[in-house]
Amino acid sequence: MSADIAKKKAEEAVAIAQPIYADKSKADENRARADGLTREASAIAGVEVRRDARGALQRIVLMIPAEQLFTKKQSVITPGRDALLEPVATLMRRRSTRTTRCRSLALPIRAESSSSLLPLTLARAQSVQTALMSRGVDSKRVMATGQGGSEPIASGKDRNKNNRIEIIFLYQ
Repeated sequence: MSADIAKKKAEEAVAIAQPIYADKSKADENRARADGLTREASAIAGVEVRRDARGALQRIVLMIPAEQLFTKKQSVITPGRDALLEPVATLMRRRSTRTTRCRSLALPIRAESSSSLLPLTLARAQSVQTALMSRGVDSKRVMATGQGGSEPIASGKDRNKNNRIEIIFLYQ
């Protein structure tokens, strides 16, 4: 009789532990994939890599200074500067995630408002998105957004760092 009770309690414990174990295993798997992606992305010249982990959500952000791709306030990639996107596209083709966001950000300079920068940043993000798709990245995996002057990362003399393209890999 006590063996039956012990067996039933053991089965209940297994039933409770299985979903917890599955969630932890998936989170561990996503962390391992994010570690590999971070290592590979860090090897790309001209790209700065930042990693944000929020629980099970893993974000790997590849930051490209806007001046490496664009001239002044242009929204079309300057000819000859697009070679930087080849290793990024290769990485995106090899590393599958649910979504990769490509977004452009710029901090207002002098009297310009953040809202006046939205069209430029969106056009730049779309230029990068188009360039990545022309290099074989699946269009379903890339979403372009313009952020205008939101989310600055530097101030003072380093303000130019705010003008950047971010390619964000998301793992959940």
